[in-house]
Amino acid sequence: MVVGAAGVLAFVLVATLSDVIAPYPEDARGAVRVEERLQPPSFRHLFGTNELGRDVFSLVVAGSRISLIVGTVTAAAAVGIGVTLGLIAGVIGGWLDELIMRLTDLFLSFPLLLLAMAITMSLGPSLTNAMIAVAISWWPSYCRLVRGEVLSIRERPFIESARAIGAGWVRLISKHVLPNVIGVVLVNITLDIGLIILTTSSLSFLGLGAQPPTPEWGLIIATGRVQFLTQWWIVTFPGMVLFFVVLSFNLLGDGLRERFDPKLRYQRKGG
Repeated sequence: MVVGAAGVLAFVLVATLSDVIAPYPEDARGAVRVEERLQPPSFRHLFGTNELGRDVFSLVVAGSRISLIVGTVTAAAAVGIGVTLGLIAGVIGGWLDELIMRLTDLFLSFPLLLLAMAITMSLGPSLTNAMIAVAISWWPSYCRLVRGEVLSIRERPFIESARAIGAGWVRLISKHVLPNVIGVVLVNITLDIGLIILTTSSLSFLGLGAQPPTPEWGLIIATGRVQFLTQWWIVTFPGMVLFFVVLSFNLLGDGLRERFDPKLRYQRKGG
């Protein structure tokens, strides 16, 4: 957990200070220096340069801000949709619960990446549309998660007491149900942000996400794959950074889940 937290903190700091850290910030805005094209890693260019002479290190640093925005905004959208529908399904129940669960099953029946690809292709290739597609593909998991948590606490005494004193659905959800499910949702958000960044980068790699000259990690890897055998640094360094960020979020999420999940704590104690 400590390693994951340190990695996530480093990622956030680099993304926040990207304009200060990048030695050639103009490269992220589309500058071209043909005379420095395809330079190997050196003290002048730590990660080398690409086919247009742009400093790969500056592109990777600038791409960290894009990835942070993509991960947080897309996760927030998916959580907003999934949690809302999960609370409605779990608390109200009945035919509305059945309708929401069948809709969730419909979305979950498709592989997540293929569904995101299909939505992005219908909307048009762009980073914004890729984020919309990933959010639409991701909300069902939160809906099912929240509904399951709500069903487990719906019949507890404090919920029955709230109903007995006349609490309406809105108050029941906001004051009594939501505070008891928010913890597990936050843990899953931490696990999912890295995967959302990876999925969006995959769409950019396939030409469905960010478009040139946006310094998005998946797009950087896609444009450098042609020279991979001779100019390996163009693909290798962005790929390593992407791997490190996704791994850091996974380690942090696993650590939080082990710390705050009572079932896992009980298992560790040998219960």
